[in-house]
Amino acid sequence: MQEFLPNDEVLLIAGVRALSGVNHIAGMITKTKHGSKFNNLGLNSFGSLSPEVEIKTICDRLLAGLDYYGLYSIELLRVRDADGKAGYYFMEINLRSDGLLFFYDKAGVNYSRAWVETCLGKPVSPLKMNKDIVYGMNEFQYLKNFVNRKSLVSAFRDFRKADAFSIFSPSDIMPFFYKFIYK
Repeated sequence: MQEFLPNDEVLLIAGVRALSGVNHIAGMITKTKHGSKFNNLGLNSFGSLSPEVEIKTICDRLLAGLDYYGLYSIELLRVRDADGKAGYYFMEINLRSDGLLFFYDKAGVNYSRAWVETCLGKPVSPLKMNKDIVYGMNEFQYLKNFVNRKSLVSAFRDFRKADAFSIFSPSDIMPFFYKFIYK
């Protein structure tokens, strides 16, 4: 099915469904640069997290129907018709922690803590973003898929724009260098 749907707008919604059944979603990631080949379709390279979640009620119903509690992510394609009206195609659900939680962490949203709180019978701390928008980059996927001689200027802009990285951290640069050198 994926080869027939336009994947211009790939979205990811991560959250945690508490043991009380309350679903906590703090925002939605729009993957602006992502894989387009079958082996990496939808794999994020660069994107943005914003607090708008257009389809929260659908996510709530899906998780309730599965009777699932815990961390999760839901990936969708948003396809617009000629009038600009959006339709959504479900791609996958991951019933686990997602690899893009670094976006949420940078925005001050700690889904892992919320899950531990609910397991301990405590109320879930408010899950609100402390920024209006967070730009995030999976730097090695980005380098592999989007950097070439013709794109150096836009790549430099994206690197400067990024607030969060999947591996690089100024406070501990060794994991980045290890992956860069040995992988």
